[in-house]
Amino acid sequence: MGEQLETATILVVDDDVQYVEFLESLLKPRYKVMTATSGLKGIEIAKTAESIDLILLDVMMPEMDGYETSARLKEVVTCKDAPVIYISGLQNVEDRVKGFAAGAVDFLTKPLRIEEVLARVNTQIQLRRMQKQLQISHDLLEQKVKERTIDLEEALQYNELLLNSVGDGIYGLNVNGETTFINPAMRALLNYEPDETSGGTTHELTPLPLQSDGVESPKSECGIHYLYGASVEQKPGQKPGQSSATDIYRKKDVSSVSAEHTTTPIYKNNKLQGKVVTLRDVNDKNFDRSKASEAKQKLVSTVSHELRTPLTVIIASLELVAGGVAGEVPKSVMEMINLAKTNSENLNFLINKLLDVGKTEYGKLRINLKPVTVNEVVQRAIETNIEFASKYNVEVAWEPYETDLFIGGDIDRLVQGLLNLFSNAIKYSFKNGKVEVGVRVVDEYAQIYVKDYGLGIPKEFQGQVFERYTQADSSIKRSVGGTGLGLAITREIIHEHNGYVDFESIEGQGATFYVCLPLI
Repeated sequence: MGEQLETATILVVDDDVQYVEFLESLLKPRYKVMTATSGLKGIEIAKTAESIDLILLDVMMPEMDGYETSARLKEVVTCKDAPVIYISGLQNVEDRVKGFAAGAVDFLTKPLRIEEVLARVNTQIQLRRMQKQLQISHDLLEQKVKERTIDLEEALQYNELLLNSVGDGIYGLNVNGETTFINPAMRALLNYEPDETSGGTTHELTPLPLQSDGVESPKSECGIHYLYGASVEQKPGQKPGQSSATDIYRKKDVSSVSAEHTTTPIYKNNKLQGKVVTLRDVNDKNFDRSKASEAKQKLVSTVSHELRTPLTVIIASLELVAGGVAGEVPKSVMEMINLAKTNSENLNFLINKLLDVGKTEYGKLRINLKPVTVNEVVQRAIETNIEFASKYNVEVAWEPYETDLFIGGDIDRLVQGLLNLFSNAIKYSFKNGKVEVGVRVVDEYAQIYVKDYGLGIPKEFQGQVFERYTQADSSIKRSVGGTGLGLAITREIIHEHNGYVDFESIEGQGATFYVCLPLI
């Protein structure tokens, strides 16, 4: 702040030469001082200055008093935002009210006292500099937000181009089974025009062939409609996950096409938001499954990376605003900023999960094996989860193994795998619950166990625990969030370490997950 105070410029206007000389000698060691003995001269000097940070202005001056001079100075660009301190021998309330109404921020009463002058001037200079810094930060932040918004729009446009360039037919459905988007490949596959597909249901878009008597096939027989699961009967406890099948579908011109479809649910806060359906003509001779798989990998990776860069900047910008770099933020605005930050972080978390899934699915998960101790891995994972456990009011009880057990592992990846187990145990525990973590030796493996006493896993869902995009329904109305990817990623990470993951659970009594890694 000292450097900024030394460069501040103060304009002193007073018809009393003695006061002008007194103020100039008092302030000059600290500030750049410009002086004038009349209002008109003060205005002329202000027009030649680069900037004015503070105006000390006498009220009682001949020809043009301080109130008129202040109004005229505010018309000069260099003085537009400069605060004004009036100097006056008048002390009655009416004069002060008139001064404040004319734009004064403070008063100095004649005869002037050195300590008072320096204190009031210093306060206003500091406020002025803080205001300038705040405006610079605000302008810079606003410019960055504009730039990142443009980046995000370009990324979204690029992703839309990728979606439209994919050879497979793709369309999205909302919770009512109505079409929300459809790519050109899907329209071409079914012979639809762009304006003929918006808002249609899955059964209307991909109907089964007409029956032998020409009657419409019932929607209950439609594979996609059944797997959609939002408006059809399901078996007790069943929750639709990603499913694939091959069916014959009717095109717009009543001809048929044999197509393989994949239906993937989209969840938010454990609630179904809709589904994405891909359709592929199995009779397409040009179709190469390995190339399609590679294209899928590139698409997921490209989309994730293109979104992650602007998203990271947006999160950082929101943190700067929340931290006060652009000034004090009103409570109502802070709530909106925190909401935007939370949702941005959730989206960033999902993107990172998708990238990890892509790496595990295509064998590109990087593992750097080194000798590490099991206690070290577990300790790091627990320390990372302490704040998360506190949020859910859950105690994590950890009992280190009495000796060092060495395994060959990538400690960062192992911690990532354990974090998924810990976070699930914490989320699905009851309030004020407890999660127990320990290590034991089983045969030639180090076994890490994570035990909770919470909701447990429904028996009918236990066979799908490690599948992607699947989560069990909870009979207790509690939103725990999640993507349905964590356990699948954990399993792949442990498999890459030549280990395995298992669990046991009784619904309503909790679950225990085991990570077994070979000792060295």
